[in-house]
Amino acid sequence: MHHGEMYDAVKTVELSEPVISLERLEEDCDSEELKSLLDDLKVQSIRYAETVAEFIKTDIGTEDREEADANRTRIHNATMDAINILARNLKNAGKDNSWIEKLPHRANKGLFALQIAFTVLRREVEKGIQI
Repeated sequence: MHHGEMYDAVKTVELSEPVISLERLEEDCDSEELKSLLDDLKVQSIRYAETVAEFIKTDIGTEDREEADANRTRIHNATMDAINILARNLKNAGKDNSWIEKLPHRANKGLFALQIAFTVLRREVEKGIQI
């Protein structure tokens, strides 16, 4: 697949709906503190997506795989923290954070982070930024 096909694929792929859209989160994060926490979540989500990709491409049973898994786990934990901190601060600001209840497990939160990362990536592609 060459770059043009990859960009077209990113623009058209359909994902299941996240428990809350990035757009909705951006609307709800109307203070500087909440915006900063959402920015942290976006960055952590992208880092998590990168570590998942790195983990997938390393050979099973190698030292590189163990290192990639340890790194993925560290970033996953930081991503969980970013999700939980944002949800808690939204609640403290009187905003709806009921979506966090739909992410009861680490795997659910990991998928949510991947959806956030993909939305950020899609926006960049739609702006014409090369990835």
